[in-house]
Amino acid sequence: MPTPKPTQPAHAGSNQAPAGSHQAGSNARPAGADLAQPHAGLSDWSAASARSDRSVGSLLRAARLAIPATLMLSTLGLGWAVAGGLTSCDSTARFSLVDIKFDRVHVVSTFPAKVDKAAGKIIRACGAPIVDPDSGQPYPGQTSVVANGFEFNVNLVSNDLSAVNPACKGDKDLQIRDGERVEQQLVTTSAEFGSTVAPQMFKLQAQCIEPRVGIGDPTGCKTSMNQVTSTAAAVNFKQNSRRCNPQATETWQNVVILVDHSGSTSGQVVINTQSCLDATKFAEDLPANTKAPEQFGKCSSDKYFIRVQAAQLLIDQLNPQDRVMTMLFDENEGVKVGCTDSARCRRDDGTGAFEEQPSMKGKVCYSDENCDVKNNFRCDPTLSSAVPDGYDLLDAPTAMKKCFGSSSEKKSHNRFGIDARARYNGVGRAPMLEAVDTAYKFLKTMVSAPDPQKGGNAKHIVLITDGPDTCTKSESFHFSDPKSEFEGKVGQCRSECTTATTHYKELLAEMAKAGFPVKVHVIQLQSKGQTDPDPMLMELACRSDGTYQFLNQVEFVQDDPDEFYKAIGTAVSGVRHALGGSWRVGVLDNRIAIGDPGSPMPVGTTMAMRGDLRFTNPLFASLAGTFIPPQGSVDWNPDFQFQQSGSNALRDRRLMFNVACSASSECGGGEACAPNHCAMGGTCKSANAPDLLRCGDNDGQFCCGGTCSATCASCSK
Repeated sequence: MPTPKPTQPAHAGSNQAPAGSHQAGSNARPAGADLAQPHAGLSDWSAASARSDRSVGSLLRAARLAIPATLMLSTLGLGWAVAGGLTSCDSTARFSLVDIKFDRVHVVSTFPAKVDKAAGKIIRACGAPIVDPDSGQPYPGQTSVVANGFEFNVNLVSNDLSAVNPACKGDKDLQIRDGERVEQQLVTTSAEFGSTVAPQMFKLQAQCIEPRVGIGDPTGCKTSMNQVTSTAAAVNFKQNSRRCNPQATETWQNVVILVDHSGSTSGQVVINTQSCLDATKFAEDLPANTKAPEQFGKCSSDKYFIRVQAAQLLIDQLNPQDRVMTMLFDENEGVKVGCTDSARCRRDDGTGAFEEQPSMKGKVCYSDENCDVKNNFRCDPTLSSAVPDGYDLLDAPTAMKKCFGSSSEKKSHNRFGIDARARYNGVGRAPMLEAVDTAYKFLKTMVSAPDPQKGGNAKHIVLITDGPDTCTKSESFHFSDPKSEFEGKVGQCRSECTTATTHYKELLAEMAKAGFPVKVHVIQLQSKGQTDPDPMLMELACRSDGTYQFLNQVEFVQDDPDEFYKAIGTAVSGVRHALGGSWRVGVLDNRIAIGDPGSPMPVGTTMAMRGDLRFTNPLFASLAGTFIPPQGSVDWNPDFQFQQSGSNALRDRRLMFNVACSASSECGGGEACAPNHCAMGGTCKSANAPDLLRCGDNDGQFCCGGTCSATCASCSK
């Protein structure tokens, strides 16, 4: 059914969190499930709703409807049988004789890959091997990969598993895994059990593969890579954790959600006086350097607060035992937890001030149900000096430990807190890499490594951002101060953020040394200053075995954000179902010649693929229905398709990927700073790298006039 149109955005000062609808129930769990405090019993946390005005409530309802109806889990009494895993996989659970069906085939992302048809293996091609800066040798597992096709990350989503597993009440992981049953048939790649999931059952129809330049032409193609029809050469299920079991800690998901709170999210930016859509004149900066407040909305990348709602939706979709922490990042405060424990029952007295419910004076609330809703009291997370917030009184490491957890209280703290802290007044530049590094080190330290036999202990970072890191010097960094240019002065060299010390190459090296134990899933919202997919974010997702999704909201939101709500709902759903694992489909074609100078997909280029990927097997009657439009549908946007869609055909659902270069020689040059060099993220750049950009293997080397030098005093504009 069409998504209802939301009303106008909330006024400043309201702090609406999504009104949850899932009941978690109360489950016994091992002691120490939460790192900071003992489990206090799973209450109806997922039904908790944060306080706000009615308009944002309407927005939220629209956002909820953006997610397929099956994601709003019911509590039907279904059965579950636990048995030994199949010889072909780690799965420890099989569906019993219950009516489990296919609901969707969701193609989430794609990456260039080497597909070995004979061995059935798929290896991502993410760029040059990462080497140890001291020895110059590649880290273990880092090898040169020449792509001959693609890896598609696919979720096979069931209709409902919410009450199928009595051992895990409220299981919200709808991913169908290798070894489980649908319609009384095993879903498996094992030849021993009939290979009901096999390469020949997946067909790619790529209508066009072309460089990503805007939304493109939905009916044309700028390259010869059109009407590519291929059968998959390999398929497997890559499992991150076993099916949920409250008593088995290794089955729990461990998730840190990073929410961008930099200036571009609220429009506090230095801008070209003529337009926000000029990346050469558009830069996040400190509030003191912004234009007048009335221009904030004009240049905001997130006037509907989708970042916050996306984080809350993901929290709502986790299982009761899954542990989560939200964090936000901006230039002023760096990286900090999103949690708050200062929510109180309040109502708006009509003047903008909040009146606290007398009978709840001083008490913390966890949902509207704790309050006198009949008299319009709501659980409100508004931060106030009159109500001390326990997290603000803690040092950063202690606050992180307290914020991270699975209890209803912890999830309430996260949902309310990220709403109160990240909804408004984004400021300064974006220390995105510092945030990823902080979350990575926390998960690596606080969550045990997977058991060699059992596996599990899945660790994930979900990054919701409107662009690349703008705090440390990369080719996305503004090396000269835009403010000085607007004032008619000679461009002044710009310093890195004092709140950021992590650089991209260092972060990748640290992750590679440890074997990328944490997966990074990226949802990039298009910004008015960064209108293209970011290759560094793509590479981060590719190398860490995560997913990458790009929402071109600047090009399709305009005054009616319905399509954006659908887009963010689909993106969150894609990440959630990939947490426990996803199906990897490898496709190759003799017309796909990645890396060939004459190829329509040259190295160092961001590409977009339009088409669809279908999975067919007549054994599963419900599977065929996932590819048939619902009766009476007008604007059907199925998840197996990736193309321009929506009522105005401006929503760009094409799969974005980067054909990463490994060396400047692949770009036609020979020097890291000179024209035609290979930049960070594996993109070929035709011009000199900016002066003062780090280069070489020595921290004291910088690009200067197209060469890598030990000294450089100038800065590029």
